[in-house]
Amino acid sequence: MRHKVSWFAAVPAGIGWLGGILLYAAMLLWLPEPPVLSGLLVFLPAALLSAAAVLSEHGKLRTVGTALLSLFSIGIAAVGIPALLLFESVRTAFVPVENPARYERILRLRGYPDDPLVAAFPPEIPAGAEEITFRYRTPLLQGGEELTLSFTPPPGMLEELKARCEASDTGALLPDWHLVADSSEWGEGPDELWCFAAEPYRPGDWNHGEYSAAWVKDGRITFRMEDW
Repeated sequence: MRHKVSWFAAVPAGIGWLGGILLYAAMLLWLPEPPVLSGLLVFLPAALLSAAAVLSEHGKLRTVGTALLSLFSIGIAAVGIPALLLFESVRTAFVPVENPARYERILRLRGYPDDPLVAAFPPEIPAGAEEITFRYRTPLLQGGEELTLSFTPPPGMLEELKARCEASDTGALLPDWHLVADSSEWGEGPDELWCFAAEPYRPGDWNHGEYSAAWVKDGRITFRMEDW
């Protein structure tokens, strides 16, 4: 570059592009709902710094202007990018993921099949399943993590799923409030119920805890885990 001041913007611009690529890839890989569009904001500081370097090099921006635009861009990177990462990390605590296509992705993020809370869940939504409902909410402070998958299996698969649940049933007892909370959903209760894990924060204290269970009602099977 012909002008030394151009380097003042060009160097952090290069760092910004490299850091932006790494951050964007990390968000696409590790967030429950990939921020394909909003995640592009991580490149804004690098784009501004690049513009400052180009304008400075062509004499369209003086030294003071280059310095101010560069400092403004660095300020956005220092404050805006952490704010964006925080927002994207907690977004699904307020707006749960309900797209069934994300089911396998979220199982992977949960550490499937090693995580005991999801180990008994099906590895994928069976082909031919109908009336699929899916919900995933990330934890936030006192708010708990929740994963629910419910569907009507294709003909002949329900017995296979029930056998899998039976083999994973630990005989643990769900908290009473859970049964009450879902009584309206079950009507007179599920036809069959399996509990894979249930552990309170302290014995008898379900203010915090975790559980994983599945049940069948009228030919429809539901898997649910909560950790709060």
